[in-house]
Amino acid sequence: MKRVFVELQKSTSLSNFACADYLGISEASVQDRRNGRYEPKKCELIALAMYGSPELEKALKYIQSLS
Repeated sequence: MKRVFVELQKSTSLSNFACADYLGISEASVQDRRNGRYEPKKCELIALAMYGSPELEKALKYIQSLS
């Protein structure tokens, strides 16, 4: 999963800081996931996979409509 996290982060062109901000975790946590100290959560992988896609906007609109 570490490799998947690294590749997804590269595909988004997000820095560690920007990735942390997007995922709602600390920059150190992003580095821990990149270094293999912690396994990335599935939701983090999904969020990175959806970054910048039209589906992300649809999902956000749907979530906002629930509140």
